[in-house]
Amino acid sequence: MKTTKHALLVALVLCVAGSAASAWPTDRTFGPYLQNPTSTSMVVCWVTATAGPSTVTYGASPALGSTVTSAAPVKEHQVALTGLTPATTYYYSVSGAGFTGSGTFKTAVLGATPFSFVAMGETHTEDAVGGFAEEVLAASPQLIVDASDQVDSGSSRDEWDRYFTIGGAFYPHVPVLNAVGNHTYLFSNGYPLPGSMGTAEFKRIMNNPGNEEWYSVRSGNTQFIALNSTWYFENPSRIFKQQKDWLKSTLAAATDGVDDPTYKVVFMHIPTWSSGPLYREALERLAMRKYFMPLFETYHVNLVIAAHDKLNEHSLKSGVHYAQIATGELGHPVETPNPNSLFVEPAKRAILVVDVAGGAMTCKFVSSEGLVLHSWSIPASAP
Repeated sequence: MKTTKHALLVALVLCVAGSAASAWPTDRTFGPYLQNPTSTSMVVCWVTATAGPSTVTYGASPALGSTVTSAAPVKEHQVALTGLTPATTYYYSVSGAGFTGSGTFKTAVLGATPFSFVAMGETHTEDAVGGFAEEVLAASPQLIVDASDQVDSGSSRDEWDRYFTIGGAFYPHVPVLNAVGNHTYLFSNGYPLPGSMGTAEFKRIMNNPGNEEWYSVRSGNTQFIALNSTWYFENPSRIFKQQKDWLKSTLAAATDGVDDPTYKVVFMHIPTWSSGPLYREALERLAMRKYFMPLFETYHVNLVIAAHDKLNEHSLKSGVHYAQIATGELGHPVETPNPNSLFVEPAKRAILVVDVAGGAMTCKFVSSEGLVLHSWSIPASAP
């Protein structure tokens, strides 16, 4: 039985959850796209409307030369390429169930080798995301971090088709790490599918490590940690007990003196700090500050990336930088006094471009016109 507060929050979320799906033709066949990147492996994915086998041919030159095949008939094709060389560009082509496609990717760097990544959020106005193709490719990112919401209705394969098709300039070439958001749980009628039902389609399409809701990926000297912050469509004890225990253990291992990352980046959907809608301060942000923020501060997380409130904002609290991103959808005015805000832009869509090099991360909000709206530097983690 939901508490009165819980039921009230769900009702509030449903009132503002949906935006009209863009008119984009879909056939439920899309890709290829890249998942689960490491320095020696990559998962190449594509989705087809009918089931069939999966084949990926790949190599370190356009001549390709190596092939991985799975005879199992599937619609969600996910082929792992292993034994790869770090920091190396690979070419690949895919086929299966009547689908063909191709792309390139670069395996993760090792150690302190410089690299860049791009972060997005609120991409569920998918047409707008396609307008960032030039800015994404100009950054030459090693990976893309999407803080959700990627689509309006997470159970709709048509919308996932739009997400990957409209981003077709970069998703076949740059692996994407996806977080769970409130729209992940929504059915096409706007109502939520609770718990594991709500994340089922997300998990079928993605190939993230672990349980795919909270997980960790290492790239060079940076550890990326995904969290599921959408507790009101979930069992809160699972989110705030099991996930919190996992997060504490993961951050402790990242600071134990054994091959520690220089930088720690967390990405999740609901922001800890925001100047956005006042009603979201009632429980959503308070929960993030109560359950997650103390761990961010204790273990010296460098950057926390979020979305949800449909504006772009940079905040700083106790040495932790918080970036809230609105790439595909805007719409909320500045309503909540955020005592930690250093920059807020509610009227321009943006991506976050982060360069990791030397003793600092350099972050900048970049608009779809290529303008740098705001930039800052983050030093390496404290010992």
